[in-house]
Amino acid sequence: MPRMKFWQSNKEFLLLASTGGFFQMLRYCLNVATEVLLPNGLPRFLRRRLSSPLPRVFGEAMLCSMCRKIFEVHRHGTVDDPWASASYRHQDDLTLLRRSASSGCNICLRLYEWVGSIEKGSDWSDFFQSRVPWSTIRSHLLKSDVDNHFELVFTIFRWEFSFPNDDDAFHTLTLKIVPAAEIRDYKSPYPIDANPISDSSIDLARFWVGNCNQSHPRCQNFDMKWQPTRLINVGTALAPVAHLIHTSELTEVVKYVTLSHCWGKIPIFRLLKDNIEALQITLPIDRLPPTFQQAIKLARVLGISYLWIDSLCIIQDSDSDWATEAATMGEVYSNSYCNIAGTGFPDSRRGIAALRIPHNLQLCEIQITKQNKPGRGVPSGSYFCLDRVWEDGIVNAPLNRRAWVFQERYLSPRILHFGARQLFWECMEHEACEMFPSALPPIFTTSYKKTSPFRLSNLSSQPQNEISLLKTWCDAVSMYTNGAITKEGDKLVALSGIAQSMDGLLRCEYLAGLWSTGFPSHLLWRTDEATRPESYIAPSWSWASVKGHVSFIDPKKCMAAYVTVLQHEIIPNPGQKFGQISSGYIRLRGPLTQAGFLESEKKLNTYTRVRCYPVAFRTQTMEPELAVKLLLDIDVFPKPEHGKGEIGFWHDSEREAIGSRVFFLLSVAHNERTGAVAGLILQKTGVKGGFKRLGMFWILENYASLIARHRPALDPDDYEVLDEENGHSTLTIV
Repeated sequence: MPRMKFWQSNKEFLLLASTGGFFQMLRYCLNVATEVLLPNGLPRFLRRRLSSPLPRVFGEAMLCSMCRKIFEVHRHGTVDDPWASASYRHQDDLTLLRRSASSGCNICLRLYEWVGSIEKGSDWSDFFQSRVPWSTIRSHLLKSDVDNHFELVFTIFRWEFSFPNDDDAFHTLTLKIVPAAEIRDYKSPYPIDANPISDSSIDLARFWVGNCNQSHPRCQNFDMKWQPTRLINVGTALAPVAHLIHTSELTEVVKYVTLSHCWGKIPIFRLLKDNIEALQITLPIDRLPPTFQQAIKLARVLGISYLWIDSLCIIQDSDSDWATEAATMGEVYSNSYCNIAGTGFPDSRRGIAALRIPHNLQLCEIQITKQNKPGRGVPSGSYFCLDRVWEDGIVNAPLNRRAWVFQERYLSPRILHFGARQLFWECMEHEACEMFPSALPPIFTTSYKKTSPFRLSNLSSQPQNEISLLKTWCDAVSMYTNGAITKEGDKLVALSGIAQSMDGLLRCEYLAGLWSTGFPSHLLWRTDEATRPESYIAPSWSWASVKGHVSFIDPKKCMAAYVTVLQHEIIPNPGQKFGQISSGYIRLRGPLTQAGFLESEKKLNTYTRVRCYPVAFRTQTMEPELAVKLLLDIDVFPKPEHGKGEIGFWHDSEREAIGSRVFFLLSVAHNERTGAVAGLILQKTGVKGGFKRLGMFWILENYASLIARHRPALDPDDYEVLDEENGHSTLTIV
């Protein structure tokens, strides 16, 4: 078996070296070694060989005996109750797994690649050179609700060895087992080229763009009169000289494409105050990162003369220009002809057109001829074993883990995604990929853009009620806060384009990421493992005030309000109605109760986000303090490894007593059907009637009615005004 020492720790190269010939190895070397793709620089005969399909080393219906047992012998469970299913050990160690993959078992190959991707930063050389026990890799076959649909789930619990950069030891890989008849008409009849900007790949991209432009009315509704401040004139194939232009100099409105990319940690060439004049003469293509170079070439081959890239069309060392242009970011993307997205790449060094290994995209067809016993394996027939094509290629891709990209993807009318393994297409009416060029099979279809309420074309033909719009906004915020953002100060700015689109629909005040018509129920949001930024971003009652994923309480669970919103104010930074703010508050009137943790219950459970704590309520009756259990969801709480609390009423260490400190509960809304109550956990600021948010709580009906029978015992400094008749307090939350 041919082997090169410096590639010894590279799993895919070893696979190719052990199963294929010179051209497969050369193709892979080019994939990992080439920074800028220059396919036309290769000899013609070599380009033909590199773009030809791989020998059918990993052929269809090729399964090892271990994998075949999964489909013919193993007991299966159900998707609804996966933990009740039987599990079976797979290959005993990495050497056997690699050997099975290199022998042609398609499932073992996919599993082997997945194991390597779990911790890319680890040194795998030891695993290749020795037999590492893998007794914790197990397979689970699960039957779906759909006839003859199954899921094959592999799990790894890595307690036998450690990886330096990963605290999570449990991982799963899910493969879909689908009857071949449901997939065969969708699959590409042609082999996928190793080069993502080969003639065949570009022809497919042109087809997607052209078909959308001609046949999709919902993708046409962009403002042809609006132009960004600056664009890049990409030149032509015959005159490939690019330069920066100011659109005020154009005599007509032009089409343009945009680029979405991960900046990464590497410095890139940028537009600055001292080079803007030079770039208006010529843009030094050779100084641009590979992603930018390839985007310019793509714009040319798509027949579009203008391109917008954030780092080259916004003056990066000018705060005023950045603020002005950031405020129009939503319009930049929503009015673009097409968005080119480097979806599968964490930065611009490798480019968006890195060579692929075509055998990775071969569909694995499984033939089951044995008539299995009930409850075991799958029925006889032909099946395709499929990755989670859309989830892995788009949803969980590096680009879409960035918060800034959320509105770029949401607002762009059409997107050409360059994934790590294949091209994808996404528009308001259609999704496709190279593996399934005509359309994604129904099992993969996503409604991400089809149901977007922020495209005006969606709203012109159907009335939208306020509740559905507010729910969609909450869903958008929840998805947006899943993404990472480098500068917390950009948190509201990076969502401003969507907020601006929503503003024309709701016609109410926008308040630091929330809408006034959604008050007070939209104050009931919760976080996952959040922290608060050191600098001021938003009032504590806004989800933008915390770093972490945010979700909202279902309006159907809590509709009737307990509180009355008396006043609210947000002071935005100049020119940023939907962006950065300098201060804000909300003034409410409602039932306020003082509470504290019971002294006898000091231990905190930090392993679950929703925690049930015994809480003591101060009352004005002669009875002992009322003690109930509440679901308290704290916005920011200390992690065990830090040892210090980040919440005011906690002591310096979570292991110390917390029962001596008090907090306040403001009941905000209740479910009229169940009687359950939800509200805010508050802490005093030191100002009379002034509070800041710490989290939210939920009380079940029997506890809520019990507390309601006791009038709150508050000190005069705890409220601005106290209504003696109903006991409601007026307070301000900042």
